[in-house]
Amino acid sequence: MAKRQEKLAQKRQALLLKIQAQRSLMTIYGTEIRQSLNLVDMASDLFGKMGDSARRRPIVSIIITAVVMVLKPKRAFAVAKSALMGWQIWQSLSSLVKHLRQSRDKPLH
Repeated sequence: MAKRQEKLAQKRQALLLKIQAQRSLMTIYGTEIRQSLNLVDMASDLFGKMGDSARRRPIVSIIITAVVMVLKPKRAFAVAKSALMGWQIWQSLSSLVKHLRQSRDKPLH
């Protein structure tokens, strides 16, 4: 009987250590996710400000684009292609980011 209780106590101790390790990992992962979301928030704010600026001053945006197209057309097309790919990726990930923001802001019960 005492041997069985010892085994159960050892099992319990092992489970408690496992739980503690898992909680530590969850804290680390949560911190990493929070940092990633903060970076995404900053990038989103930056792109939003750039878009607002372009909407307020469309002539300036068109002039800058025309100058770049004349001076460095290959580079301009490369940037445009990269921007299009980035925008497509952002569109595919936007629902995930929205969901993560909502779950981050939602209080835990």
